[in-house]
Amino acid sequence: MTAQIEKLEQQLDSFNPAQREDTLAQLWDLARAGKVELAEPMNEVNLHAHTFFSYNAYGYSPSKFAWLARKRGLAVAGIVDFDVLDALEEFWAAGK
Repeated sequence: MTAQIEKLEQQLDSFNPAQREDTLAQLWDLARAGKVELAEPMNEVNLHAHTFFSYNAYGYSPSKFAWLARKRGLAVAGIVDFDVLDALEEFWAAGK
């Protein structure tokens, strides 16, 4: 199962928005089924992250950052891309 989850998490960085949306839905289904461990929410935040719409050394999409933030138990997460707002709607939707 770990290999499947890792593959899905890699697909979150696809440049195809529909693929990212579908992949995120699959990951949430696995999480609800107890097959992906989500950390308990904690008092840590990251309000300064960039996505691949701006600059991210890891190439994270907005969906990937939202997913990893929840998976790791961040209380709050935010993005601050340079000079663009392209990631906002996807990040907001992924964080619901």
